[in-house]
Amino acid sequence: MVITAVLFATMSALEEPAPSAPRDLPEFSRAALEETSAQADASRVSTWEAIRQRATQLGIAASLVYDGQGVVNASGGQRTGSVYLGNFHMMLTLDGDRLLGWPGATLFLNGLVNHGGHPSDLVGDAQGVSNLDAPPGAQLYEAWFQQNLFENRFSALVGRYDLSTEFYRLQSATLFVNSSFGVGPEFSQSGVGGPSIFPDTSVGLRIAFKPAKDVIIRAAVLNGAPVDRPDGGHRIFAEGDGALLVGEAALLTRMVPQDRPLNARFRSDETADCRRMKTR
Repeated sequence: MVITAVLFATMSALEEPAPSAPRDLPEFSRAALEETSAQADASRVSTWEAIRQRATQLGIAASLVYDGQGVVNASGGQRTGSVYLGNFHMMLTLDGDRLLGWPGATLFLNGLVNHGGHPSDLVGDAQGVSNLDAPPGAQLYEAWFQQNLFENRFSALVGRYDLSTEFYRLQSATLFVNSSFGVGPEFSQSGVGGPSIFPDTSVGLRIAFKPAKDVIIRAAVLNGAPVDRPDGGHRIFAEGDGALLVGEAALLTRMVPQDRPLNARFRSDETADCRRMKTR
């Protein structure tokens, strides 16, 4: 029996906690200090908000996302025990139109830090009991450039890219932490080191076309092996890697406004999306 507890946190700015009032001050002095502290807090918040709004106007959006999970294997499996693990994402989106006057252009960077134990070592699963489980360390998880054309009906993306953010998307993966609810094992465990999904992504090209307001057709060609190799090296399109070819046609059940791009998750006027369809 496996028991899990999950923590999710999203931050667009970090603020220092306000100092607490000394306990030995008279009540009137404490009230005055608390009022001053509240005013200082409001000033800091307004300053951060002004910075955020100005950055958004310039086409710059930054966010920090932390996912944490505690897992207890109470019985069965390989052995009983508990572990804690987490992922920390540092994301930056640059809107080319607002920043440089380059319509339809977007640059996205995503740094990833993994830490903690491995629930699979306790459970002995085949597919992965936790979709946060990954080798500890830091890496550049995504770094891609996207160009939208023809009123966002056509999109091309090139770079290091997590294809599960668009392909094989399942709503159940946003609700449940077990990787069985995400990308299926017939795909997630294929190729050399798996396809370009969490926690190891590869480099490639993705194109998308929107022939109608409720239809999207996508295709991608990526390196058949991830950039970060099991031996600790970093390689792109090395001999023997092969290629990953993937295509998908999607019928949208929720209508997307015509003025939104195909990859609307990363518009600079929005916080970078905190979803990640992660699986082993």
